[in-house]
Amino acid sequence: YRNVEVLVCSDGPDPVARAAVNAIGDPRVRYLELPERPAYPAHRLSFWQTTGLRPANHALDHARGAFIAPLDHDDAFTADHVETLLAAARRERADLVHGRALCEQPAGPPVVVGSAPLARGQVAHGAVVYSSRLAHLRYDPHCWVINEPGDWNLWRRIRDTGAHTAFVPDVVLAHGRERTSIEADPGPRLPARPTDEELLADVRATDARWLLDVQPLH
Repeated sequence: YRNVEVLVCSDGPDPVARAAVNAIGDPRVRYLELPERPAYPAHRLSFWQTTGLRPANHALDHARGAFIAPLDHDDAFTADHVETLLAAARRERADLVHGRALCEQPAGPPVVVGSAPLARGQVAHGAVVYSSRLAHLRYDPHCWVINEPGDWNLWRRIRDTGAHTAFVPDVVLAHGRERTSIEADPGPRLPARPTDEELLADVRATDARWLLDVQPLH
């Protein structure tokens, strides 16, 4: 499927990545980057839940396609990823379509993850395409405050709008091991949730500190 644009967005200035992408010489491929690296929460779980969301939003600012197909740097589409999911979106008249992912494990063979209906833990980030009509719903860089990974937080909010979703029971993604950004040999268990003290410290150290100014409605 050739009618695509590929946006590569770096989480801050990266001359090596910029040169590598520009050297491809294909007008469908464009390089973007944030002017500086954002301040992420220090706690390992909170960092894992939110890292990469801001460059993903920056890419959405520049996306021109009718559908969005997100992909993380440590994952890979199957050759028919776009063709398969886009055909399902057209056939089902769906706003969001998700498929299955072949997920690498810390030990043992990879496993296939993905099922319907759309649910937490049953959809990989890169196994989705969704309509640009939903592109105004951006990744929430503060989703870690409510203990949600950024991708699931977005899919949940899309689902909750009443958008029509569809599922394709095909593997459309090779998904790298989880949490390699926070530990060299991630095990099957997530790091512990932050304590109240750790959560407050990270809120104060990042731009989530504006949440401390929010007054409850009575």
